[in-house]
Amino acid sequence: MAFLILVLAACTPAAADDFTFVAHRGGHEAYPESSQEALAAAAAAGFPVEFDLRQLEDGHWAVAHDAETGKTVVGASGPID
Repeated sequence: MAFLILVLAACTPAAADDFTFVAHRGGHEAYPESSQEALAAAAAAGFPVEFDLRQLEDGHWAVAHDAETGKTVVGASGPID
């Protein structure tokens, strides 16, 4: 949760009439998408970050766009939950 607060604090909202590029999933070209590193790098570059949350079977939450682990977890596959 502390990481999320730090990332959100680094974001600056744009004026309503401005076009804003948003780092959805953190910019997966350089880091695994939706990873802490990707979101932190996007925020450090000045992009507002936006990400998806998925609730796990145990009630905890995970930052994940896709329902499967294929793009975000190395050495594992299957559903995120």
